[in-house]
Amino acid sequence: MHKTKTTIYFALISLALFGGVGMASAAPAVTEVSGTLTNGSAITVTGTGFGANGPNLVVFDDFESGTNGNNIKIGAGSATIGEWTSVTLINNTPPKYSNAHSLSGNLAFRGDATANSGDNNGSGTTAFKYGFTTSDIFVSYWYYFPTTSDWPCLNGTNCNNKIVWVTGSGTSDDDRTIPTNLPNGKSATNNNFYPACNDCVGGEPPFSPTLTMAKGKWYRFWVYLHGVGNTTDHEELWVASPSSEANIAAATRINRTTQIWNTDFNGFNRVMINGFNRWCNDCAESAPTFDDVYIATGPGAQARVEIGDAATYATSKNLSIATVTSWGDTSVTATVWQGSFANFNDAYLYVFDANGNVNTNGYLLSSLPPPDTTPPSAPTGLVVN
Repeated sequence: MHKTKTTIYFALISLALFGGVGMASAAPAVTEVSGTLTNGSAITVTGTGFGANGPNLVVFDDFESGTNGNNIKIGAGSATIGEWTSVTLINNTPPKYSNAHSLSGNLAFRGDATANSGDNNGSGTTAFKYGFTTSDIFVSYWYYFPTTSDWPCLNGTNCNNKIVWVTGSGTSDDDRTIPTNLPNGKSATNNNFYPACNDCVGGEPPFSPTLTMAKGKWYRFWVYLHGVGNTTDHEELWVASPSSEANIAAATRINRTTQIWNTDFNGFNRVMINGFNRWCNDCAESAPTFDDVYIATGPGAQARVEIGDAATYATSKNLSIATVTSWGDTSVTATVWQGSFANFNDAYLYVFDANGNVNTNGYLLSSLPPPDTTPPSAPTGLVVN
């Protein structure tokens, strides 16, 4: 999938504030982008209003460094950027690299809800990232459930699927699922999504508008959490999907500022990918699948660079997040990842600041012709003595 390599230099497009996202302040404005537009290459974005705070990138993983059928790696070098701290070993069935379905490249993360943990009739083939403490976290990931799989349900009807779980010191401390989904049965329509918790006071609001998830389609979820333990707590959750039939433009499903965590909030300490599944005890297959997982923390957690397939962020259905290597108010350097884009010709670039403000009208990525590599002709008419 990562095939096109084009040197880029782009023209300016008009920019405006992304309505309904972030707090009051001027939106970022892009004046120039340069670099090489191919998977894993660097670009530099120049402009104004990017803000002083960029993201603290904790993990980015497209799972291409693994081997099909092997366990998800942990420790140094286990992710594309950063590392996974540990994986759950349930009946010797940890999450694995798989080429059965992938969004980018050839491999993805594949869980297994048919493995019984013996704990509350659960299954949790999970990858963990911990070792940090933060009040602000941004997580983006792509999620896929195969048509050949059953939703994770015990005895066919007792269903529970905590897709990604952000917690404090444990699952009963300063936690939030992003999100939980509870289908009515292992083969039922799946449209019951909400951000659940064990240690919060702000309730569990349903998605608005409702999401109906189909098997065999890729969905992108991205979430921002700000925790304090008072009425300034904030959570936002978006969903998009370029898959046919799903066909969802970037839509906010949760966006609220209210007290969500208890007053003894101490910070988020870990992220669990494939956080929890109900044991699918009578299923031949139940395989939640993830790709292009991105985790950032700190005051600039939601500051980022993304590339979309439409001229406005709100109408983009296919999105790829870049990994920032340096951030300043007028210049950002980042590595681009193609995700499910065949190439970035005529795609659009977006810059978010730390408050979530973004240029609604995207910066068009129109490539120049490749440089002329033909050697110059030998001079003529010269007299040699």
